[in-house]
Amino acid sequence: MKIGCVFPHSEIGDDMSMIRDFFQTAEGLGYDHVLCIDHVLCNRDAKGAPWAHYYTVDRSFHEPLTLFAYASGFTSRIGFATAVLVLPQRQAPLVAKQAAEVDQLSGGRLRLGCGIGWSPEEYQGLGMHYKTRARRFEEQIEVMRRLWTEEAITFKGDFHDIEDMGINPKPVQKPIPIFIGAFEENAVRRAVRLGDGYSMNPRSEPNDETRRLLERISQWQGEFGRDPETFGMNATLHHWNRGEAAWEADMKGWQELGVSHVSFRTIDSELPSPKAHLQELERFAKLVGMKAETNVAAE
Repeated sequence: MKIGCVFPHSEIGDDMSMIRDFFQTAEGLGYDHVLCIDHVLCNRDAKGAPWAHYYTVDRSFHEPLTLFAYASGFTSRIGFATAVLVLPQRQAPLVAKQAAEVDQLSGGRLRLGCGIGWSPEEYQGLGMHYKTRARRFEEQIEVMRRLWTEEAITFKGDFHDIEDMGINPKPVQKPIPIFIGAFEENAVRRAVRLGDGYSMNPRSEPNDETRRLLERISQWQGEFGRDPETFGMNATLHHWNRGEAAWEADMKGWQELGVSHVSFRTIDSELPSPKAHLQELERFAKLVGMKAETNVAAE
């Protein structure tokens, strides 16, 4: 199981030296990847989903692909993952181009987590249609993979009309792996059908409900001819000031469930400073026995 961490978008602010410290500390401690959440537009006040209060304008969201391009310049090993990029709000060829650039700059370290999102207001603000987002999403996945692997493509669908065109440079990975985030059963089924992996609901826990979902995923893998050995699944392990015993229990639970990736998340844990997030990364790394290449001084 590969263990990564989640970039604390709001807590870290816009201090570029601290952002650099976060990536370099995570890499030095032995984390496999840094995962970054995506939102372009946020409401002034929470509306819509029960979790909407996490996504208002008073919380910062760094743009993931731009952030990863920046981090590529001062890291050499750690992977980069989006979870999830709201794909139907964007033009697929542009995302394919941007992702290919990040993959080139990083030497093949990008994993593209994508989903269809939940905010009608964000879609409206970006000039995209909310009600057709699932159908558009399916076309986008095919378009991006073809642009990453073919010199030029011709594609005519409900949302794309491309005539003998391509992108250059191509990504190092051909294609870039796509993990699809989804909550509802039909969307999870689509993720198994289309994705290289599944980004689980970040509020999921290693319990009986999740076990039942993974059993359904196993059934769908058989239905769609997906190899469970190569189909990845990313789970979130929350800090939330719960202490090491709770973290160890979650780690054991996720291991027993057989997920391929776990991302340690310090967001919304009431830590007093950005540096405290780095210290907690070190604490967790020691707990799970990572081989550290550097050390964060406790203060």
